[in-house]
Amino acid sequence: YFPFDLANATTDEVGGSSPEKARSVAGGESSPSLKILLVEDDEHLRDSIRKILQGEGHRVVEAADGHVALRRLTQNPDTDLLFSDVIMPGHFSGRDLAAAAVKVKPDLKILFTSGYAAGRLTKTELREFKAGFLSKPYSKSDLVDAICALVGGKGKNPIVDTGRWIT
Repeated sequence: YFPFDLANATTDEVGGSSPEKARSVAGGESSPSLKILLVEDDEHLRDSIRKILQGEGHRVVEAADGHVALRRLTQNPDTDLLFSDVIMPGHFSGRDLAAAAVKVKPDLKILFTSGYAAGRLTKTELREFKAGFLSKPYSKSDLVDAICALVGGKGKNPIVDTGRWIT
């Protein structure tokens, strides 16, 4: 589960399985290669997630905070998915970033993540952004499944709660 130590992780934990196998979703479909804007203030965690996403065949643009992420989005208009922590340093949260991002790119898919109960978004907010939510800590398969469900989920927005909180 994230965060974890990449130096001691198994091959499957860091993307060692084939990208086709890891990207497969229910019904045998595969999610396409995506351009993902990854927003995470923890450098080690961001690096780990980037490696996993790249191992799955995705192109990754990174940002450590919401302000940088918004600049990166305008520089990369072909971005398919915003994967953002909800709680970030400064005065620009994941919610704020999502609100600004959909003004730049209205069809942008959004997947939020947080390790703090206070960082969780309401189901109403998730519907407003047409977003999914992945609670920390999560496994590689949780991440891959959430992205596949959000991108190819026939209108479903995943809310993957790894058991940290009861709603």
